[in-house]
Amino acid sequence: FARLYDMAGKQLAELKGDLGLARSLSGTTEDQNVAKQLVGIADGKQKAADKTAKDRTAAAKKAKDAKTAADKKVVEQKPKFNAAKTKSDAATKAFDTAAKALVAAKKATVDTTKKSTDLKKVADTAKKAADVATKKSADAAKASEAAKKAAAEAAKKLTAAQEAAKKAADDAAKKKAAEAVKAATDAKAKADKAATDNAKVAADAKKASDVATKTSTDAAAASKAAAAAKTKADAAGKVAQTKNDTTKKAKDAADKETAKQKGELKKTTDAQASADRTQKLAVKATSDAQVSLKAANADKTAKDAQQKIVDAAVAKDTAAAKAAEKPITVVAFSPDGKLLLTGGADQKIHVWYATTGQAVETVGGHAGAITSLSVSPSGVVLSGGADKLAAAWDISPGWSAAGQLGPQADKPLDLSTSPFVSRVLSIDFSHDGKMLVTGGGDPSRSGELMIWDVAKKTLIREIKDAHSDTIFGAEFSRDGKKLLSGAADKFVKIFDVVSGKHIRSFEGHTHHVLDVSWKADNASIASAGADNVIKVWNVDTGEQRRTIGGYSKQVTSLRFVGIGENVISCGGDKSVRYHKTGNGQNYRSFSGGTDFMYAAASSRDESFVVAGGEDGTVRLWNGKNGKLVKAFSR
Repeated sequence: FARLYDMAGKQLAELKGDLGLARSLSGTTEDQNVAKQLVGIADGKQKAADKTAKDRTAAAKKAKDAKTAADKKVVEQKPKFNAAKTKSDAATKAFDTAAKALVAAKKATVDTTKKSTDLKKVADTAKKAADVATKKSADAAKASEAAKKAAAEAAKKLTAAQEAAKKAADDAAKKKAAEAVKAATDAKAKADKAATDNAKVAADAKKASDVATKTSTDAAAASKAAAAAKTKADAAGKVAQTKNDTTKKAKDAADKETAKQKGELKKTTDAQASADRTQKLAVKATSDAQVSLKAANADKTAKDAQQKIVDAAVAKDTAAAKAAEKPITVVAFSPDGKLLLTGGADQKIHVWYATTGQAVETVGGHAGAITSLSVSPSGVVLSGGADKLAAAWDISPGWSAAGQLGPQADKPLDLSTSPFVSRVLSIDFSHDGKMLVTGGGDPSRSGELMIWDVAKKTLIREIKDAHSDTIFGAEFSRDGKKLLSGAADKFVKIFDVVSGKHIRSFEGHTHHVLDVSWKADNASIASAGADNVIKVWNVDTGEQRRTIGGYSKQVTSLRFVGIGENVISCGGDKSVRYHKTGNGQNYRSFSGGTDFMYAAASSRDESFVVAGGEDGTVRLWNGKNGKLVKAFSR
């Protein structure tokens, strides 16, 4: 190693190791920490899945017991219902019979009442007729007696006239007597005829009277019989009514009991059906829980295995970094004194910042230890080594285009051949640097999301209809398996990188989603919106973990810092901020921006923060205390 001192003799830094190996170790150490997080998450999921499986198994047993109990209750209730139904049916039958008997009795009562009334009328009429006939017979008998008496008187007078005629002395007296005899004879004949006629009339009247009397007697007897029949019918009607009331009461009671038992049966069968559904759901839930547990166990096993692989890589890189700490035999400063170069047994030239001792670059090319170093006034580095090689190096940073995506390389301004429909608003490399995602699209028409092969500079896949409006943010998950995007359609979405299949959507922003970012453990994502908020989401469930406010204008840029839970963001209100996604705390802000801020980034260890905006200035802050380090502007 080498030590760097200031002019007062104070040690500023100790220079040792290989920058490339240090970077590799830093990367694998970060991977190790992420692997530990993933193991922790997998362990939590495994325990939760195990508990869920046990709970589901217990619930399934409970559901089975409940189903068995419900089945038993149904078995016990059915005979009760059937007995009540049988009794109800018998009561209904008895009531129907009684009701029919009551109807018949009521009809009989009506019929006998009518018949009794009709016969009473007939009897009364016959009685009147008999009375009239009897009176007429009496009157005829009386007239007959009077006629007989008159005939007797006439016979007596005739006899007297005949005796007088016999005694008449002279002719005049004889004549008078003869006239008297003739008159008496005529009167007697007339009286006899009247007596005979009256006797006949009296006999006819007597006969009619006897017939009328018999008719009246018969009618009275029939009326009496009808009245007795009515009385009997009334009594039968009362009996039928009583029986009807009794059977109806019995039927109502039986029906009520049947309804009760039917209700109990329905209650038990409903409970049985519910228990059956619950049992089936419990069985399915148990099966699903076992599947989830199996998946959680497999995931935990895989994460443990990955942890071991990463641990081995860290051990390997640690050993390599330690092994690279070889003797430094030559040193040299750059002409401006800003850089320090070292060389030695590791066969490499190491470039350091002279003021801080921070490694800048490592240059390899010698096959033996470097034995001499020199820097020309123009900045060219000369080196000599034990491999009998002297070499010149240009260590000034140089940038050149590695390629372009879109128009043809030989016609870079001919946009007609570009696969991009409009502006490209978001880009992100996969963690291994092999893939690049681009996001954009035609405003209000389409969201364009494309995945590119970096080495070949060719399109791997376009995810069709990813969003219905322009995509403003896109980022690969750390493992490179999933792709996160946010767009003007207010949605945040996750897609499978290999298949392009949509996995989940996150809805909650009320305006454009302007940026998105993954947490290193892939358990959480964050999104920034034109609705002036940051939202943190649960990847597994799609639920919002938290909404972070505080911005007065759009949140334009967002990134998780390193492998932790903190995010760096900036917005249209000129501010740049650190937040904790766990509780939403804005624990540090960076001032100095004079206009709308568009982009912000942080070093992994939060040592530095950089942001740029509408005022055309890039500002660099100390991430630990928020102080402005430098502002870069044209």
